[in-house]
Amino acid sequence: MSKHNISKKDEYISLAPLGNENVNQCMQLDKIALNGIWSRKHWENELSDKNRLCLGLFSDSHLIAMACGWIVLDEIQITVIAVHPLFQRKGFGKLILTKLLNLAKEKDAKKATLEVDSKNHKALHLYKS
Repeated sequence: MSKHNISKKDEYISLAPLGNENVNQCMQLDKIALNGIWSRKHWENELSDKNRLCLGLFSDSHLIAMACGWIVLDEIQITVIAVHPLFQRKGFGKLILTKLLNLAKEKDAKKATLEVDSKNHKALHLYKS
């Protein structure tokens, strides 16, 4: 997948696959948006595994949203979705999730699963939409 530019509410956002070169940005966004749920080693594994799909949305060169998952048979198991707090409630979570699901569909995934804390109301609202 190549890098694409997306116009979103007069703001130019680029969509690009994430790889090992993005480990520090992913860790930073993880810390800010998810309270640091993964270690550096976990991020390195996620970003280097060829069976995983990882996408990022960038404003300028700053990672503002990310979504990752891996395909098992005909299912994408979503491992992480995060949006920087300054960019939440602007449609970027839905955008990155939609892009990840579309990419998974191109790879023959027919369903998606993820785990979410029942108290994470922002995430539940996103997934229901």
